[in-house]
Amino acid sequence: MLKIEQIHKERISLLIELAKLRKEVFFCDMVMNENDEKIRQSYFVQEVLDGNTLAWGAFLDEKLVGGSYFYAYKNYLYIEQLFVKKIWQRTENHIGTNLLLDIFSKKEKIESYYRRKLDSSLLYCLDDSTRKFYENLGYELIEGTSTCLKKKL
Repeated sequence: MLKIEQIHKERISLLIELAKLRKEVFFCDMVMNENDEKIRQSYFVQEVLDGNTLAWGAFLDEKLVGGSYFYAYKNYLYIEQLFVKKIWQRTENHIGTNLLLDIFSKKEKIESYYRRKLDSSLLYCLDDSTRKFYENLGYELIEGTSTCLKKKL
């Protein structure tokens, strides 16, 4: 059963697990022998700990399989990262879709946290197949850009 929830900064071990999953999905700055303390000091974990960024996790049978990092900028909800473990992408669980829909459904909570009204969501997307995923969720390419997508909330 799919469960989606905010990963609060008090749950540092879960934030570290989310950061590891992000690195696994994106194959980025991955040093296989990084210890938890080094990961704890990484950019996204620190941004959550500092209160600048919020983190959401998707769980299947209590295992973390996807996540998202996002923040408010002016009147935009900026989706900085959205990722799903490769074996769970494009499955009937629709993990990425459900992650975004859950974030959007918590708009008032997020507005309260950031103390501002949010009227649109922004993200950057470099991949055509991923762009189609976002377009199916209502995002549109901003005129004059080749990578910036926007969706009214």
